[in-house]
Amino acid sequence: MGKSAKRTGSDDREPPESEAAEWKIRYHRNVKDCDAPDMGHAAMQQVRKVIDKKLKVDPYNYGEPLRRDLKGLHKLKTSDMRIAYQIMPERHEVWILMIGNRRDIWSAAEQSIVSRKGEVAELIIAPDLADVPPPIRRA
Repeated sequence: MGKSAKRTGSDDREPPESEAAEWKIRYHRNVKDCDAPDMGHAAMQQVRKVIDKKLKVDPYNYGEPLRRDLKGLHKLKTSDMRIAYQIMPERHEVWILMIGNRRDIWSAAEQSIVSRKGEVAELIIAPDLADVPPPIRRA
């Protein structure tokens, strides 16, 4: 039953409104322009699946809070990819700030994540990662 197994009481009860409503997913413009082209097609598909299954449902319980310079953000792990995101509870939105490989997202891209966090007011919606073409692989 996964993360929702924490519930107590009858399984047929109606979840509170905050649990029932699906979170809206929004993407920083650089996710589409910079991050997605660096991912392979399979990784992009897996990231989109995890976002749909977990972040749309419960971004607090599926992700982990970050610390230090990234305090106020969360991360979600999926295979070799990491998703850095910010939860906007008053708008019931999850803002995807960066998607990257686990090996280098925190060291090489930490300043970029901090910068993207500072641009929250300028975040724009990307309709879906499916609209981002997979990177072209040259032989």
